[in-house]
Amino acid sequence: MKKKQILVCGTGFGKIYLKAIAESKEYELMGILGKGSDRSRLLSKNLNVPMYTDIKEINQNVDAACVVVPNAAGGGNGANIAKSILAKGIPTLLEHPAHEVEIVNCIRESGSAAFMLNPFYRYIKPIRDFLEAAQIISKHAHLINASLEWK
Repeated sequence: MKKKQILVCGTGFGKIYLKAIAESKEYELMGILGKGSDRSRLLSKNLNVPMYTDIKEINQNVDAACVVVPNAAGGGNGANIAKSILAKGIPTLLEHPAHEVEIVNCIRESGSAAFMLNPFYRYIKPIRDFLEAAQIISKHAHLINASLEWK
């Protein structure tokens, strides 16, 4: 069975994706898209994959892309990168959090390419606990606002 070729965009939090793909039996890292930082270049060298700094450079067969770059709320350009990749017809996973406008714009751009927002935060224990507590409270009172403080 041929491994699916995955492009990872971003090497900050993206290093988690890079590690998972490098260890996978189903997926193969085909390249890294980044700004060209020393970190990105070193990871590309260590993982023996091409380093791209412009989506226009992607001319290989890519089965999917993971965009692990902050979105607008985090001061980044992740959703715009995802839109550019989707415009090439490449199925794309966008790291959360993203604003609803960014999500809608990616969906509009996706055409027949699959688009997914990574919902993993809801699966980590502190968030699950918070959501469970909010559900319990909402059964007893009208919940107007809630926030989570990380310590």
